[in-house]
Amino acid sequence: TATPAAPPAARRPKSPGLSDTARRNLLIGTAAVLVGLAAWMLTRQRQQPSPSSPDSNYSPAPGSSNPSAIPKPVDQPPEKPKESPKDKPADPPKDKPKDAPKDKPTEKPTEKPTEKPADPPESVSGGLAALRLQFQRLWQEGPAAKLSTEADRLATPYKNALQKLDDDFIAKSDATSALAVRAERDRFEKQRRGLPSDALSKVEKLAALQKTLNAQLDKFSASLKPEADALREKYLLALTTLEDELKEADDPDAAKEAAAEFSKATATKDAASLFRSP
Repeated sequence: TATPAAPPAARRPKSPGLSDTARRNLLIGTAAVLVGLAAWMLTRQRQQPSPSSPDSNYSPAPGSSNPSAIPKPVDQPPEKPKESPKDKPADPPKDKPKDAPKDKPTEKPTEKPTEKPADPPESVSGGLAALRLQFQRLWQEGPAAKLSTEADRLATPYKNALQKLDDDFIAKSDATSALAVRAERDRFEKQRRGLPSDALSKVEKLAALQKTLNAQLDKFSASLKPEADALREKYLLALTTLEDELKEADDPDAAKEAAAEFSKATATKDAASLFRSP
């Protein structure tokens, strides 16, 4: 009998790994990638500056262990400290814009001050009457004006004292004395000066007020005596000159009048009485 043929051997299943062809292609591709990467790295290294160059900004890769390959940092100018508002210098003052030159105002012609007419010469011009009027004016503008100012200052307290005295007499039903007080008040308003001793009131209290006023005015007049005496002496000298000129002008009557006025002025020691207007 024929021996039965053995059954065909069972085929081993193929390994799921890559085939030889695929493996070869993978190796070739990987080698090509490595070659390309090496060529790219070589090209990039050539383009970079040398680390030893002073102008190089090369910085080693992190983790480099070669200290000599670490380039020195590039020196940069230090930053200026910020100035605080207090330390900041003040801006220099700006020059103010100059104003445009203004047109000069038209100058008015200088007016000459009104000249005060000079005093008439102390001579025969106008005669004795003119000379006397001249010195009366000098008296009124000088010592008399100052005395009047002082009398004005004393007027208020004097009138107040008179009014109080008037009220006292009215309260006592003394009409006669009250009328005397009012008469003195009216007189002082017009003349503003004291009274001679022989003209004082017979009312005792009123006379006391009048004496007080006289004492105050006399005290002030005494301070004016040097000025008044100088004016009086000047008047006497002018009278002497006038008398001589009248004699030379062959006017004996006018010369006699000048001589009489000289005698009167010499006898009158009080300048106020001498130059007081009649």
